[in-house]
Amino acid sequence: MLGLMVFGTITLWMALSCLMMTYLFMRIWRGIRNKQGTGWHVKTAVFGFFVLAWLTGSFWYSGGRNYYYDAEVNRLCNIDGGIKVYEIVTLPPEKFNEWGQVNFYEPTQGENALGSEYSYKWEQTYLKKGNPKLYQYHIEVVRRVDSKKLGETTLYSRVGGNLPFMGSNYRCPPLSESGEGMLFKRIFINSTTQKE
Repeated sequence: MLGLMVFGTITLWMALSCLMMTYLFMRIWRGIRNKQGTGWHVKTAVFGFFVLAWLTGSFWYSGGRNYYYDAEVNRLCNIDGGIKVYEIVTLPPEKFNEWGQVNFYEPTQGENALGSEYSYKWEQTYLKKGNPKLYQYHIEVVRRVDSKKLGETTLYSRVGGNLPFMGSNYRCPPLSESGEGMLFKRIFINSTTQKE
């Protein structure tokens, strides 16, 4: 059903665009051929402006604004996106699971997600509300005993911006490179791995 809606919307947009462009070119051709007066030029210019506005709006709402906001996400990402590690902490092997991830991370515990020794701070900031939305996600790991920031990661994301029934998003840097799991992996090092 969704596929039919998408196909119908695209077909209708293309048909209207083609009809308007054809009508505009026919008016221009007839005017040149018949050498009509200045009234013809004004009407054609107004209609040409309408066609240009239609095509510009069609491009903007069918994906152009996503290109614009994705470029904005990339710009912000180049400024301060990604992982920054200020201190590496060596932990015993029992603090890691079989995949090398810290086993004391409990995401449902909020600021206490990393237990009593480390503070986990997560913040989401709206940079643009509406459709599309732009977000900044910022995560910090702080050692509680001396309040030292061990590391942080910043991600930017665009969500939405398509037609109502077609969702999309874009993130920079990708989660695989700068998500919380990668941040933990770069801050917390297994003592047995470090010796090898």
